[in-house]
Amino acid sequence: MRYFIAQIPQPNGAQVLIWIGCAGSVLGGLAFLVMLFNQLAKARNTIAGKRESVDLHPQPLEFHEGMTPASEKDCRARHDLAMKRIDDLQSRREGDVASLHEKINGVAREVSGLKTAVDSMADRIGTVEALPDRIIAMLRNFGVIGRGNTDGKH
Repeated sequence: MRYFIAQIPQPNGAQVLIWIGCAGSVLGGLAFLVMLFNQLAKARNTIAGKRESVDLHPQPLEFHEGMTPASEKDCRARHDLAMKRIDDLQSRREGDVASLHEKINGVAREVSGLKTAVDSMADRIGTVEALPDRIIAMLRNFGVIGRGNTDGKH
């Protein structure tokens, strides 16, 4: 037995594909026979006058006892409640918008104050930058430093 199994040749890829194709065609044939049998059974029932009942789920016009139409009073109450909720939401939104406007105006005032402070600082920096040049000019006028000499030595 051991020698018999060892003597079986290994199949190549083409042989494997042929076996798979044969198995698929056998299964396809069986599926075809099952479908043919089902059609023959339906035809026999149709000829004999037997009809199969068809149930549609859910039934399109089915009525359940718990479903009662709402009265006009209930509808009006729901409508009034919905309108009250809408009015509440609108008033809250208006309050939120007013609060945002106040915050935006406050930020605008702060930005304007900061701009003024920055402009003032820029003027001061310009004054401080010009100060060494004035001091050098005054020292030249008094003769402490020479015209080409800015280190304070004669």
